[in-house]
Amino acid sequence: LLGVARVSYSDAKLRPDDTRSVSVVPAITDGVVAVDWDRAEIADFTVDDLLKTPPTGATFAGVPAAGVKPKNYPTWEKDFSQWLAQSQSIELFKSSRAKVVSALDESERDFRIRLQSDAREARDGALAKVREKYASKLTQIQDRIRRAEQAVQVQTEQATGAKMGAAVSIGATIFGALLGRKAISASSLGRATTAARGMSRVGKESQDVSRATENVTALQAQESELQARLQEDLQAVTADWDLSNEPFERVLVKPKRGGVSVQLVSLVWVPK
Repeated sequence: LLGVARVSYSDAKLRPDDTRSVSVVPAITDGVVAVDWDRAEIADFTVDDLLKTPPTGATFAGVPAAGVKPKNYPTWEKDFSQWLAQSQSIELFKSSRAKVVSALDESERDFRIRLQSDAREARDGALAKVREKYASKLTQIQDRIRRAEQAVQVQTEQATGAKMGAAVSIGATIFGALLGRKAISASSLGRATTAARGMSRVGKESQDVSRATENVTALQAQESELQARLQEDLQAVTADWDLSNEPFERVLVKPKRGGVSVQLVSLVWVPK
C-alpha cells in the first residue's frame, strides 16, 4: 500500500510553520491487521514515478485478500491520517542564547553554521556599541594626558630657567668676592639675597615638575585601566556570541491540529 500525505507544523511558542511531504509503503498481509502503518517504510519513489501500465516482461505478486476489497481503503486512509498525527512529530534544535529554532529537516550541523553566521553580525554590532561606550571616556582622558604632558614641558623649561638664573647670581657673588671687594656690602648682600631667592625658586620649580610628572603618570594609569576594562568587555561580548559549542535544546513539535492532508492511499507493486 502507498500512503502519501502533507503534514503541516505550527507552534505559537517556537514558531516553526512549514509543511513536509510524507510517502510511506506498508505491506498488505493476510494477518489480523492487514496494514500496519507502524511498520511502513519510507518510499524511495514519488507519485510521479508510478506507472499505470506494467513494463514489458514484468510479473506481479498476488494481492492479499484484504487488498482486493474496496471498502478497506477508506479505513486504511483514516488509519493513515491518525498514524501521521501521532507519529510524525519532528525534533527541532533550539538555541537558548540566540533564541532561535532550527528549520524543518535542518541538521544540527547546518543549524549551527547558520547560527554562527547570524551571531557574527550580532557580535559585530555589540562590539561596536562597547567601543562607542568607551570612546568618549578614552578621548577625554587622552586629552587630559596631552595637557598634563604640556604642563610638564612648561614646568621643566621654567625649572631650567630658574637653575640658570640661580647659577648666574651665585657666580656673580663668588666673582665679586674673588675680586677683593669688601666681604659685606650692599651690593654683595643684594647678590647673595638674589642667589638665595633663585635657589628657592629652583626648589619650587622642581616640585612643580615633580607634581606635573606624577599627574601624567596617574592619568596614564587611568587610561591603562580603562583600556583593560574595554578589552574585558570586548572579550565578554565575543564569548557571549560564540555559539560554536553551545549545547542545543531538543524540542518536539507535533503536527498542528487539522494539519494532516492525505493525498493518496493506493495499491502499488514495488519492484524488487
